[in-house]
Amino acid sequence: MLGDEDYTDGELAELNTWIPLTNDLLPDWPFRFYVAKLKSGSAELDELIKDPRAVLKNGHASLPALSRQNDLIGDATKVTTTIFGHDRTLKARLVYMVVAVDAQDNSASMTSYKAALPPSG
Repeated sequence: MLGDEDYTDGELAELNTWIPLTNDLLPDWPFRFYVAKLKSGSAELDELIKDPRAVLKNGHASLPALSRQNDLIGDATKVTTTIFGHDRTLKARLVYMVVAVDAQDNSASMTSYKAALPPSG
């Protein structure tokens, strides 16, 4: 895993934080949308991949639970995961997680995007 000195300030900003995605065109119910960025190889990312439902519900290390969703993520919540850039394996710098939670059918969809290069510009 890379050290903090290997990342840009922008990459480190808001690390391990669930940021709600809001827009007038996105519904507030039954869906809620979140994004988080995690360091590749970090304990937070490893645990989120190994047990997404538990981490979304309870958090892990410095990655908090989805606080607005705690009442919606439960032991019976179905979590579907998708990984883009899986071929990048350990070469990824950051992994961006996008989560859509559906309160109506007690499910969540978590998609990860692996970023292998630092941002340009």
